[in-house]
Amino acid sequence: FAGDLWSEGLVRLKASGIIPVPTPYSSLGWYGDAWLDSAQPGEKVVPYRSLLDAGFMPPGNSACMGTEPEALNPWWSIWCVVARKTRSGRSIWAEEGLGVLEAIRLYTTHAAFAGFEEASKGSLEPGKLADLIVLSDDPFEIPVDALKDIRVVTTVVGGRVVHE
Repeated sequence: FAGDLWSEGLVRLKASGIIPVPTPYSSLGWYGDAWLDSAQPGEKVVPYRSLLDAGFMPPGNSACMGTEPEALNPWWSIWCVVARKTRSGRSIWAEEGLGVLEAIRLYTTHAAFAGFEEASKGSLEPGKLADLIVLSDDPFEIPVDALKDIRVVTTVVGGRVVHE
């Protein structure tokens, strides 16, 4: 979307109660270079900052069926949203980028909200399921470009270790 159409579209989406579901890795990482080569001046792609600033809670996701291998790893998508780079490393609308915590929330609280499960998932609180992961690295302490290399070491679902 560009210019006034984007602003008008956000207002209409919000009034309709629609939850936008952009696909960060596909749109930014995999197809980002082609988009940059064909975009018209003022057009944006996967505008997470604009969506969050307008009060939306877009979930993290992947629409990949295996054709985009990195898309299966949510940390690649988190890297795309934070670094705002294409797979080849080109910058793509850096002002639409998010901080690391905001990007993680796409896959936690926002995903639970989009799935109408925020009462039981999305954050660690009394009364909610104890679903969590232990990571190979601290995403708040490593360089942004290392986000895509984070691995899950342990997975806990409902308070039970299901992978380590």
